[in-house]
Amino acid sequence: MQTRIFSHVYSNFAVFLLVVTAVVFSPWGRAADTVPEAPEDSAADALSSDDILMNMSLEELLNLQVDVVSKTENQNQSIRTAPGIVTVIQRDQIIRMGAKDLIEVLRQVPGFQFGGDSSNSYYMAVRGLWAFDGKVLVLVDGHEINELLYSSVNLGNRFPLDWVQRIEIIRGPGSVMYGGSAAYGVINIVTRSAEEIEGVSAAASYSQMLDGVINENRPLSKTYGQRYVSASFGHVFNPERNLGLTVDVFGAQGMMSDRTYTDIYGDTFSMAGNSETSALTAKLGFTYRGLKVGYLVERYRTTTRDGWGENLPEAFPAYFTTSSLKLRYDVSLSKNMILTPRMTWLFQKPWSITDENAKPYMLYWEPVVHRLTPGVTLTYSPVDWFDFSVAGEYRFDYVKDDYYGFLPDPCEADYYYNTDPSTCKTSEHYHDVAVYGEGVFHTRPMDISLGLRYEYSSATGGGAVPRAALTKSFDRVHFKLLGSQAFREPSVNNLSYNPDLKRDRTTVGEAEIGLRLIDSLFWTINGFVIHVTDPIVYFYDDQTEIESFVNYKKTGTTGFETELSFKQSHHFLKLGYSWFYPVFNEVETYHVPRHGNAMLGFARNKLAASGGLEVIRNLTFNFSGSLLFGDRYGYTGVDMYYNMQLKKFGPEFIGNVYVLYRNAFTKGLSLGIGVRNIANSEINYIQPYNNWHPPNPGPGAEIFLKIGYDFPIR
Repeated sequence: MQTRIFSHVYSNFAVFLLVVTAVVFSPWGRAADTVPEAPEDSAADALSSDDILMNMSLEELLNLQVDVVSKTENQNQSIRTAPGIVTVIQRDQIIRMGAKDLIEVLRQVPGFQFGGDSSNSYYMAVRGLWAFDGKVLVLVDGHEINELLYSSVNLGNRFPLDWVQRIEIIRGPGSVMYGGSAAYGVINIVTRSAEEIEGVSAAASYSQMLDGVINENRPLSKTYGQRYVSASFGHVFNPERNLGLTVDVFGAQGMMSDRTYTDIYGDTFSMAGNSETSALTAKLGFTYRGLKVGYLVERYRTTTRDGWGENLPEAFPAYFTTSSLKLRYDVSLSKNMILTPRMTWLFQKPWSITDENAKPYMLYWEPVVHRLTPGVTLTYSPVDWFDFSVAGEYRFDYVKDDYYGFLPDPCEADYYYNTDPSTCKTSEHYHDVAVYGEGVFHTRPMDISLGLRYEYSSATGGGAVPRAALTKSFDRVHFKLLGSQAFREPSVNNLSYNPDLKRDRTTVGEAEIGLRLIDSLFWTINGFVIHVTDPIVYFYDDQTEIESFVNYKKTGTTGFETELSFKQSHHFLKLGYSWFYPVFNEVETYHVPRHGNAMLGFARNKLAASGGLEVIRNLTFNFSGSLLFGDRYGYTGVDMYYNMQLKKFGPEFIGNVYVLYRNAFTKGLSLGIGVRNIANSEINYIQPYNNWHPPNPGPGAEIFLKIGYDFPIR
């Protein structure tokens, strides 16, 4: 009955949106917001880009351009006018949080939670829905970070936040612009440009976890939290010709926890020394006139000792190698028309475990994936009240796996089969063609955005997804009414298990209202309904020990999210709350037995807060924290009959404090000291599906130091 009610509500919403779009089609003159420039100041040339950002008012920050909603960059869009539910976290806020990785940043965003999985893995959830396989797309300056075997993004001590200028986040479908790995959201990490760096910037940090040292007598060498160095160079050699260069490097080591992991049978090991991560990342950016060249290389390592069901006797390193080259050239065909040919080449070696001792545990693996994506985009504004962009792209994926192979002739290493290895199939390839576009009508009553993507895959055939949005921004009020669809394209390894997989399809209805209460105080609230049909879900039968990916019937959630933002001078405060409720869910492995109002692993309620106070000039006290509460369940072990035991977890609070001293003793030098998880709370990354894996324990209290220096070129 409940499912039918929500289906009826969503159907009416979609009809209403299409009717209003048709009625308001004709133009009544342009009504788009303008994007402000940096505040004028007689000493502007002496201010760094960080200083300019820190001195901006709340209104100016809300009206800064964001790029994540429209991949084709066909118009200036701010948080208030973009046709999506958008959160932007600026560099100043990230630096003042003292955040060490993307997990800490996203904890401050409504709707985001995190779950754990085997192989010491940590992934995100959005609005109560597990987003492990290809549900959220993560980009760094347009470079796709999702690994191509499962389309997942492993988190933890990974992304160099000192490079970042801002992080743009869409909560909602992004497939019209980005394709089949953006069903629940898009995270666009934008690093500093040559103009924003304009010199040399360096930073280093060290953190020490305390719980393992104090309570378990672990050595300091096994309980450090994170140690890293980061350096960036940027310079504009010729502004008139847009000749600029950026070079960024980052090296880090980390430990995911200093606490004890207990498998389903009650056996334990200390995460201290058994949960190491490391990252070595470099990025190059070059611009000249309309040419943009970007190259990113990453070598990320995790450590695996938590197996499926029982612990492994030793830990094995798993490597994720990425090499990504992006080329684009903007050709101005006329005053209002730009043609942009582009090409991306992506090479990856994800989940690479090459230790011979890993073979008995079915962990040995060394796959290789290539992706080549040429494309072209046309952007045109024929009249003041209408602009549009159309694009087309071709994608070729090639994957090689000499150890496991592919259906229908997998290799002998796969214990499910006994095929002659001399005849096994060790490579596979897929083709994909997509055309997509979006038009925006700027009318006096509102802006109307209409988008459509059609994609044909050699694996799953063809399909189309639409997007429609009504948005309006007044002086102090804005509203958004959004309807969109997205699809999840089965990834390479999904298809290697089950070549008959279909795309899953996500349909979302959203509405948002924003209100600037006073010049320094802004409030938004949005509601959503998410309906996923044919969701692709990992499946494991513990009786036959067969694993695969299958299409279940449907799943989904409904709920709302709200944020209150305050900024005045160098003081800021942001409060957020989100709530979701399961609807449509018929994925058995997500169910919580006897608790139909919960989704396994995730709390229905989340509070988040962050803020900063300038105590004296250049000295700020900053804090951030989140609280999960309400009906959070996970499996922790088995009984004497090997039935999984369900546990209800209490509220989980994580609070951080950080003191930052900018321009300490000399201009450009910054010093910081802080404590993460100051309450030493028990953090649990719960597996949000039933697959014989207890929660991964997070770290206890962690003290950290940070030093940075900016040397400008004038």
